[in-house]
Amino acid sequence: MAEKYIASVTLEGVRLRYPNFSGRKSEFNLTGKRIFDVVLPTDVAHDLQDKGWTIKWPKPFNDEDVPEPRIEVTVRFEGKPPHIALITGRGQSDLDRNTVAILDSVVMLNVDLTINPYYWSIGGKEGYRAYLEEMYVTIEESRLQQKYADVPRIHQEADDDITED
Repeated sequence: MAEKYIASVTLEGVRLRYPNFSGRKSEFNLTGKRIFDVVLPTDVAHDLQDKGWTIKWPKPFNDEDVPEPRIEVTVRFEGKPPHIALITGRGQSDLDRNTVAILDSVVMLNVDLTINPYYWSIGGKEGYRAYLEEMYVTIEESRLQQKYADVPRIHQEADDDITED
């Protein structure tokens, strides 16, 4: 497969696995990249793979296990950063490189995103990696978060003065 143009892909109502928006290092992420996997329906995974996207096909753990195909998505803030919005009952908030790590610890109710292809070729293998272009994440809020959502926030400054937003 020679490098060719393929279009960005928008996926709606997807589930994320292994979110690492903070870029923390781990045994599976030695370099500390900001990455996550998107779980794909099998037909969508085959379609994307046929177009050249790099798809992971996990091996089943046992006879009853039905592995879910996934695509790994990289989040980079260098160059043109992705647009990432956190959706709550109050509206939406844009997230940036300093605030996106919140997504590692929330319950996601809905995720819609667009990924951009990046062509790679190493050692005779080639394909397209996915980079995040934009994403909207609707999160679950507790009953108390909903109850106090309209209460103005205050911040305590270093000199102990309290300021209101």
